[in-house]
Amino acid sequence: MAPKLERITRIVTPLYQRGLAYQGKNDHAAALVDFDRVLELNANYVPAYNARGQVHQRNGDFDRAIAQFTEAITRSPKFSAAYFNRSVAHKTRGELSAALLDFDRLIELSPTYPNAHLQRAAVRLAAHDFEGALTDYDQAITRARDSAHYLRLYRAIAQLQLRRENAMTDLAATVQRWPPAGRSHSATFSPAFCPQANSSHSQLRAAAQPCLPARAKGITSRA
Repeated sequence: MAPKLERITRIVTPLYQRGLAYQGKNDHAAALVDFDRVLELNANYVPAYNARGQVHQRNGDFDRAIAQFTEAITRSPKFSAAYFNRSVAHKTRGELSAALLDFDRLIELSPTYPNAHLQRAAVRLAAHDFEGALTDYDQAITRARDSAHYLRLYRAIAQLQLRRENAMTDLAATVQRWPPAGRSHSATFSPAFCPQANSSHSQLRAAAQPCLPARAKGITSRA
């Protein structure tokens, strides 16, 4: 390694790590200063584009976030985290087709990438591709451990739309693990609810909110 490049590398890595530490403390302004400096020193330090995109995403600036994730992908077409983060940004903006394209590419590159099948299932559910959502939920549940019960809730949503009788099995497993606060199981998930296949998944999710752990209610981007 050339002496100048070696010096830059010694500076860049600690700067990037410090930026991540600021990001973890929600000090977005300080994080951006460090990530900007990293890229001034080394324009090919791809993780810094991804990290800068995460900061913009958390600030609600999705245009800049997507631009940064796209730059990371352009410079490193197999950088999985940038596909995940860009797909989440598209999903948040309701750009379902773009989100699906990124999730498809991510899963092609990294079939076991954490939460990729789960998040693609959510996009497919929103797009009313219930068969596709079921396939992804099956994959997510197969890989899940402690989270399998709440994933079965989302799978039940797709099953309801497809008039699948086993929807109630998934619903029962969910309420057994996370009983609704202040309500009985039957009040929230009665067997009579299962035939209502034309009910919107938003209604089911609203009824099931008390059952869900906090991590099921949001999406976290990836470094």
